[in-house]
Amino acid sequence: MISEKHNIASRKNLLKAIEARHKAGTTIMNCEYCGRECLVHMARVRKGWRYCSWECRRKAMVGDNAPNAGGGEWMRGENNINYRHGKSAETLHRNLTLVNQWRRRVFARDNYVCQRCGYDKGHILKAHHIHLWSKFLELRYELSNGITLCDDCHKWVHGKENINQEYIIKCK
Repeated sequence: MISEKHNIASRKNLLKAIEARHKAGTTIMNCEYCGRECLVHMARVRKGWRYCSWECRRKAMVGDNAPNAGGGEWMRGENNINYRHGKSAETLHRNLTLVNQWRRRVFARDNYVCQRCGYDKGHILKAHHIHLWSKFLELRYELSNGITLCDDCHKWVHGKENINQEYIIKCK
């Protein structure tokens, strides 16, 4: 009996502590959709939360306020987070069908074995471009430009430990 009462008291104290901590980090905010005042945690306010609930947020994100309103034009070109100044679309473009075909051909040629350490269990193999993808456009899908490496060896090839730049050709 004593231990059960102790557990109930401890649980009540824990709930009170959680509630007090939650109230300490909250602020009153007006919902942009329904206008209702609500108590919101400061972390949400810092992240730009403007609604009292997910329901209000979903209702507000319709029509001209939708994230993709206007066909997403506001996310194209320099406004896109993936935009790289000075890089042409051709350099950034990857034809996934051709890349996947190339990758499978490289794996098959190398019998699904890492050519550096001999790992042959699969699932963590990478098809590595020996001549850089960005510099050698004409060699992107050439079988001779690929080599099968396991994940660890691929990280080593691109890492600081690869002093001799093995499996990497940077310039023409």
